[in-house]
Order: sequence, then structure tokens, then C-alpha cells
Amino acid sequence: MFLEVVGSILIILFTWFLKTCYNRRGMPPGPFPLPIIGNLLLILDDDFPFSAEKLREKYGNTFTLVLPTENVVMVTDAATAREALLTKKDTFQGRLADVVYPINEILQEKDLATSDWDNKFRLKRQAFVKALHTFGEGKKIVHENVNDQLDEFSKAVESLNGQPFDPSDILESSIISILYRWITGKTNNIEDGTVGKLRAFNTAFFSCLFSGPLYRLIPVLKHFPTKHINSISNLQDELRKLFIPAAEEKAKAFHLRSRKNPNDFDEEEYQNVMESLMAWCEHLKVETDCVPFVSAGGMLAATGALSTLFVWFLLYMILDQDLQKKLQDEIEETLQGDELLQWKDMSKLPYLKATVCEVMRHSYFVPLSLPHNPVKETQLQGYRIPKETTIFFNYHCIHRDENIWKNPSVFNPDRFIDENGKFVGWRVKPGFMPFGIGSRSCPGENLARAEIMFFISGMLKRYKFEVNEDEPMPTLERGEAAGKFPPKPFKVIARKRE
Repeated sequence: MFLEVVGSILIILFTWFLKTCYNRRGMPPGPFPLPIIGNLLLILDDDFPFSAEKLREKYGNTFTLVLPTENVVMVTDAATAREALLTKKDTFQGRLADVVYPINEILQEKDLATSDWDNKFRLKRQAFVKALHTFGEGKKIVHENVNDQLDEFSKAVESLNGQPFDPSDILESSIISILYRWITGKTNNIEDGTVGKLRAFNTAFFSCLFSGPLYRLIPVLKHFPTKHINSISNLQDELRKLFIPAAEEKAKAFHLRSRKNPNDFDEEEYQNVMESLMAWCEHLKVETDCVPFVSAGGMLAATGALSTLFVWFLLYMILDQDLQKKLQDEIEETLQGDELLQWKDMSKLPYLKATVCEVMRHSYFVPLSLPHNPVKETQLQGYRIPKETTIFFNYHCIHRDENIWKNPSVFNPDRFIDENGKFVGWRVKPGFMPFGIGSRSCPGENLARAEIMFFISGMLKRYKFEVNEDEPMPTLERGEAAGKFPPKPFKVIARKRE
């Protein structure tokens, strides 16, 4: 009996070994998996995706990790990323909704992040890009909204009377308030408690993302009333309360306007993203039930990215007072008195733009792309990539790719300045991808750049930021936050500049 059991186990293991080797034939190399769990222990490593640097040293720039449910390919260099996302963009832009669980359930697969690459997605993305363009370069409403955001930030800072504060809370509140105003047109978001609800929604959402992979690996867990499953249900309810009534309100206004002027389509008349998105969906024949979900998905992505970036930026500023002074001098030369940055002045702050880019590259701002799934079997750098393989682009490694960057571990804004002292551009460096590249890059990139430049220039013009000397000196180490990668918590002192 004992020999029969051992024999059966050996046969099963041998069969598994042969099947694993067959499935991985021609694919990028990687650590050989364990039975049943594959390379799951590497994925669950607390240091992942940053530990990919060690795997890259051993297996090369592109390697395969085996999970219980699938093979995952990790791309860690700029050349391979550009081949996939630009040269072969039509092949690598697919996305299976399940690989971004639980976003697909929270947003009901009606947003952009969880949609597969098809004509419906392209039209929906086009509508969203057009809607954001309504608030693009030169538009007064963008400038006014950021000024309001600066005022809210200043009001919160000055209420502290020079006391040290954790910048993450204040920054996130001001960003959420303005983004929700841009999207829905609703004001008084702090006073009426909406910002508090949105922050709670934001925190719960990213926490849910952090626990999501376990449920994807063990799907049976989705049938149990765990905290994670209850969180998804609660998030769905909150999304309906925060975004669907606003979308319904905009739909009524839009249809009323359409009945009065059925042949008149003027994008300039829309005062918020939802109105503009509703109009463009109708114009492009896209179902408008996606509006609240596309809006919510865009806001969640923007809030997480911008708030994390601003906190990192402040940390670099307090650790390098000379750099902060250099940026403030540049701003003072461009903006006189109480003047704030205008669209026409954007090109006059080359070193500020260079510093923002270097903070994005050098920090742990956005270390990993959302997953991509090729729509057909293809090759990448000579390796076989089966259809629907899950592929991640590791921006942390790409931003430290020694084939692209000189001394990549060194923080140096000058790498984004040319020999004439001008900013080289946001998309000139082939290894710089904070907004992604290709057809699935951030659709709100241009608006995000404006938000970043307007807000940071105004913040540095108004305040000098210093470390809190009563606490240990902060470092550039990343902290722990579900779904996001901010620095370790620190406190800053803001002193009003004369």
C-alpha cells in the first residue's frame, strides 16, 4: 500500500513536471516553480515588486513567474517595454477583467482600467479623452480650480499655526475636493462632508486592491462572507451614492439641452467632466451608463497618483533646501507678486519640470503597471508569449535601467535638462514612463501635468518647507500603505514666505 501511494505521488509529480516544462517552452526564463503553489512565495514577498531587481540580475530583463492559476511575465527594461507597448501595441493592449480583480467588480467592468481592448473600449476611451480635452490647455476653469485647491491647502496649513503636520492628509483632502469638483461640478465638498466620504472610499478601495490577489489565486474564497467581500459590497454601495446621482443629474440636464438644440454640439459649454463625458458618449454612440464608473475610476487613479507624488515631492524638498531655494528662485523670476502660474508661463519653469520628472523617476511613485494580456500568441525579444498571458511592466526597474540612465540610483534633475538649459520634454527620455506609454497610457496625462505644475509652483511660492527638528530626520525609504507606495510617514513645517 505504501509503495502504491509513493508511486502514485511520483507519477503525479512527473506528470506535473512534464506539463510545466511544456507550458513554459520558449517563454522567458525564471525560477522553477514548486508543485501547486508555483512561485507564489516570491510574489507574496513583502518587497515585491521591488525585489524584481534581484530576479532581473539572475534571469535577465524579462522573466516568467508561475502562479497556481497562470504564468506571469515581468518586463523590467525600457527596450522590451517599448517593443510591447509601441511596436506591438495592437497585440499587447488586451486586458482580461479578472486579472484586475477586485477593480472589475467594484466598477462593474464599465470603467477603462478593466475593459478589454475592443471597439467599445476605444470609443469609451475616446469619449473620456475628448471630455478631458474640454478642460485642457488654456482653459480658464482648470486654472481656477487649482487656485481653489491651493487656497484650501493654505487654509488647512495656516490653521496649524506653524506646527509640524503630516502632509499626506492635507494633500489628499485638497486633491479629492478639487477632482470631485472637476468631475461633478459640486462645490463645498469639504464643508458638506463629501471629502470625508471620498477619502474613506479611497482608503477602502486601495485596501481592497491589496487583499485582492489572494482571492484571485483562491477563487473559492469569494463565496465566503469575509471582510474583503464585505468591503467590495460596501464600495459598490458608496460608489452608487457618490457618483451615480451626480451622473443622473447631468444626464437630465444634457437631454434637456439636447431637446432644445438637437443639432448643436458645443463642447465649450460644459462646466464639468461628467457633462462633457455624457455629451461625447452620446456623440460617439457609447452607452452613457459607463459615465459614473469611468468618472470614479479616473478619480481614484488620479487621487492615488497625485497625492503620492506630492508627498514624495515635499520630502525631497525638505531634505534638500538648496534645491527648494533654486526652484523658488525660478518661480519668483517667472511670477511676480501674488501672480500664480498661467498656461502661457509653463515653459518658463524648466528646472521645476525637470525636478518633478526626477522625483517621479527616482522615488517609488508608481512602481508597476496594470496587467496587460496579449490578444494572440506573439514574441517579445525573441521569447514566446502565449495568448492572454498576464504581463506586468515594472516601472521601478525601468526607471533605474542602467542601459538608459547614467547613475540611476542618484537623484539628479539635471538629467532632464539639455545643454541649453531647457527642459527636454515629458516623453523624450525612452526610459521614462510614469504615465505609461502606448494606447493604455494615462488618458488624463496632459491635465495631470497641468495640475502638478500649477499646484507645486503655487505651493513653493507661498511656503518654505522644513523638517521637524524634534523628530528623527526623514529618509527616502518607502512606507507601508495598501495599494500605494508613499514614503515613510514624516512631518513637515510650512513657513509662509514674504
